[in-house]
Amino acid sequence: MAEALVNPAVRVNALCKRYGKLLALETVDLSVASGAAFGLVGANGAGKTTLIKCLLDLCAYESGTIRIFGVPSGEPQSRRRLAYVPERFMPAHYLRCREFIEFLARSFDGATTPGARKHCSRSSSSKLPCSNARCAAFPRA
Repeated sequence: MAEALVNPAVRVNALCKRYGKLLALETVDLSVASGAAFGLVGANGAGKTTLIKCLLDLCAYESGTIRIFGVPSGEPQSRRRLAYVPERFMPAHYLRCREFIEFLARSFDGATTPGARKHCSRSSSSKLPCSNARCAAFPRA
């Protein structure tokens, strides 16, 4: 267990995030041991989602450091072993579905994966989720 404390799965040091004048995260320090079960609990607006977005490099932060499995969170390889399901799925309206899948593959693998290219090239029919149709054309939950 001592190694898990020395080399945590997640380490956040002095993380600060602002939305304009609102200080959403103020000097957050967090260490989660590899293999540990961990949950974020708090009231709406406490910063749980903001912290997750910072961890996944989905938003910029003002100061602090984040490392995932010892790798800075801004590097795609830090997120290879992670999965993220957003509360609301809202792809960028200007991306075609193929572009969105390729964007996700680059974000998490650092390059477009053959699997993503293969899946996206199956059909150009706008009825299939991975066609060249705009993502905004698909219903949202």
